Amino acid sequence: MSGNAQRRGGDIMQAINGNNITITRGDTLAFTVTVTKDGLPYTPQDDDVIRFAISLGYEGEIGYRLMFTKVIDNELLTVKMTSEETKMLPSFRSYNYDVQITFADGVVDTFISGKLFVTGEVA
Repeated sequence: MSGNAQRRGGDIMQAINGNNITITRGDTLAFTVTVTKDGLPYTPQDDDVIRFAISLGYEGEIGYRLMFTKVIDNELLTVKMTSEETKMLPSFRSYNYDVQITFADGVVDTFISGKLFVTGEVA
């Protein structure tokens, strides 16, 4: 299983370099993902669950400190965080993120992972 992230067009401003994303705190984050299985495009089924998660990274015995998680619509395949949701993330930080699919049969695959850099607001 593999996938990739692509910038969403229109009025959404962010920088995507490979799987690393830079966004200004308080802006909307949106990007689409594609899923492939055995090298071919895979269309998620109704019972598959895709989720996007952000963490601060590994913190000893605590493990990964989850900052944000959201289930992604199987048809649109668009990861979206609203302005209010990105305001919850402290600025000038680097976070880990991943996109993971849990298939109806219980098999779990993390098919995208990267860094999310949140910069500060000017005003």
